[in-house]
Amino acid sequence: MIGPGNPKVPSPNGPRAFIGWSTHNRGLRASAQLCTFLLVLVVCVLCLCATALAANAKQELSQAEAYISRLGHETLSILLDTKSSKKQKRKDIARILDSEVNFGLVSVFVLGSYWKKITPNQRSAYQALFKKFEISGLSTRLLNYPVKRFKIVSSEFKGRSDILVHTEIVRLDRPPFVPAWRVRRLDDGFMIIDLHYEGTSLAFTRRSEFQSVLDDSGFEGLMEKMKGAVDRLN
Repeated sequence: MIGPGNPKVPSPNGPRAFIGWSTHNRGLRASAQLCTFLLVLVVCVLCLCATALAANAKQELSQAEAYISRLGHETLSILLDTKSSKKQKRKDIARILDSEVNFGLVSVFVLGSYWKKITPNQRSAYQALFKKFEISGLSTRLLNYPVKRFKIVSSEFKGRSDILVHTEIVRLDRPPFVPAWRVRRLDDGFMIIDLHYEGTSLAFTRRSEFQSVLDDSGFEGLMEKMKGAVDRLN
């Protein structure tokens, strides 16, 4: 019963309520469509980024392989040059090692925590001698390899920014030598920072050897041993 004290209350199922619900429903559909669009957009962007990253990674591996291939064949041509003397071959190989191996970085790594214990003058003397020590040893070993052929096998990323380039060196009357060269891109391009063979890192091996000498003879003892090795090889 409707009277002066009982005003008419709009029905919750009346036309206005229907219009409000319909508007609310359209808003929800629009929001859902927007969310779907944004989700698809994000997925597309991620796919494009992943594709670009994969392409860049493939290019980086390819460039690292080309770098090692160039050095390998350049070294091979020196070793196979019948007109060049052994002394000249040693100089040519030493030149390649000096320009393409980051001995500064390697020298700090192999000295380990002892690097912080020596003075700036000792560091300079150590790094200069370390380079001579490694170049003398590596060039001598390369000269004694009866190398026949060099080829790239594969490559892979190692650590955050390094690349390991696997190679095969075919030798006369000996099993193939299969080293992997660890390279890092620096300001001037790629440089070699380590050599891996049968799961062993040359840098880690050298670090272990140096640590043993440091424990027994100290820094000066290590310097004397390196000087002695350089004198014998030269």
